[in-house]
Amino acid sequence: MAEWTDAQIRILIDERRNRNDEFHDLGRDWKSFWNSIAVKINRETGPTFNDYQCKEKFSNLVRDYNAMCNFMSGKGKARSRTGARYFDEFCTHFWERPEDEFDRVCEQLVGQRRTSTHEELFLSLHPPPSYDIATAQESSNLPYLPMVTMTGILTPSFYVYYSKQLNQLSHSIKIDVWRRLTSQKHPLSIEQASSIHPEVEDLLNKAVGNYIKQKECQKMKPITSDCETSLRQENEELCISKQVLEKKIEELLELQEQYKSREVAMTRSLEESDEKVTQLSDSIALFKSIIPDMKKAIASAKKSIEMLENKCRQLEDIISAKDRKIIALTDKIFSYTRYSDINIELEIYFSTKERKLWVERRSESEYNLEVQKKYAFCPTSSIALRGDSIH
Repeated sequence: MAEWTDAQIRILIDERRNRNDEFHDLGRDWKSFWNSIAVKINRETGPTFNDYQCKEKFSNLVRDYNAMCNFMSGKGKARSRTGARYFDEFCTHFWERPEDEFDRVCEQLVGQRRTSTHEELFLSLHPPPSYDIATAQESSNLPYLPMVTMTGILTPSFYVYYSKQLNQLSHSIKIDVWRRLTSQKHPLSIEQASSIHPEVEDLLNKAVGNYIKQKECQKMKPITSDCETSLRQENEELCISKQVLEKKIEELLELQEQYKSREVAMTRSLEESDEKVTQLSDSIALFKSIIPDMKKAIASAKKSIEMLENKCRQLEDIISAKDRKIIALTDKIFSYTRYSDINIELEIYFSTKERKLWVERRSESEYNLEVQKKYAFCPTSSIALRGDSIH
């Protein structure tokens, strides 16, 4: 909320003082009055005050003035700085309703009513009837409507009877009605104008009706061309702003839909991830429980492998020994046989080629155990060609 400066407060006080009659003539329609003051303050100083802020600020100034008066009289303990600053402006009570003929009459009536309680009680219990032209002459003979002969003084019954009309009229209109009552072509006497009379009632009712119509016409005042242009421009700007806002709303709705779809996809992926994490956790827990058994199985497998390796070595040694025995037995067998065989070396070769073949086989058998198993060789001392053996 914007703070009030001294210049703004001065404008507020001056406007309220200069337009005091207008303020009280408005009755209770004060919103437009305070709004016009707010417009002037905003135009001259800058900040954007509204009618409610101006009304509340002025009420606070009056309250601060009253607090300062109480402090000066000894009734209050707190001294108001704001009340002291603007004390000179408010000591004239410029904001109060200006006193007119009717107000003075009312003040006198208050004093009279304090001393005429019996008459007021009678009037409240027996209110005067409505009057028309036919009963105009009879009205002056009513015993409970006392007449006053003092110029400018109204009777208590007049104010009580016409209070409804008087409360609806402004200060200036009441003065105009009083002048018309006393300065017509055929004016009423002071006694007639200050008492209950049909013409007084008709004139007051007409004044109230005209005042109400005038206020309605002011509210329904036609719009000027400048206002129409400005309103049209504002309407166009509002339409453009509306279109921009609608586009932005559509974009926001699309983004919201995309966000929702992405949110659904993310939720699904998170659920799947949670399921996978749960499965992995279960698997890890299972593997952790299996690890001790696996270690035991691996240790036993290592022992079994070592035992098998030892057995393999033993079997290889046994096989090697048996192979040597087989070879020895094969050599013995071939030493006792005279028949030739492809795999058995003959004691006598029939050709040099055959001899060279068995020499190569013998040399291979020296480092190849399989060759030794496949062929049976004769002792080298008994090998000879057939021709040599014949000679």
